[in-house]
Amino acid sequence: MRHETRVKLDRAMRMRRLKIAGIGLAILATVVAGFLLVDLDTHETKTKLAGTIDDVHTFAGKGALDGLEVGVKLEDGRHVKVLTHKSRDPHVGDHIEITEHHHMSGRTTFTLR
Repeated sequence: MRHETRVKLDRAMRMRRLKIAGIGLAILATVVAGFLLVDLDTHETKTKLAGTIDDVHTFAGKGALDGLEVGVKLEDGRHVKVLTHKSRDPHVGDHIEITEHHHMSGRTTFTLR
C-alpha cells in the first residue's frame, strides 16, 4: 500500500472515531443536563403566607372529580390559584394560610395548608 493511501485511510478512520465520540459525548451531555434540571426542581424554599379566599370553582382537570380551584388574595396583594380537595370545604371570605414553594428552576407553586 502506498504511503499517501495509508495516510488517507488513517485520516478517514480517525474522523469516523471522532464523529462517534462526539455523538456519544452529546448524548451523555443531554442525559446529564436532564438530571440537573430535575434536581433543580426538587430543591425548594417554603414560605408561609396568609390570604383571603376570593372565589371557589370546581377544577376541570383530568380525573379531578373531588378537586376545587380556590382563588386567594394574599396579604401582599397578589392573586393566586390553589388546588384543594372538596373535603376542605372552602368558602369565600375565609382567612387561610398557604405555602409558597420557590423551586431553584424558577418555578413557583402554592399549596393549601
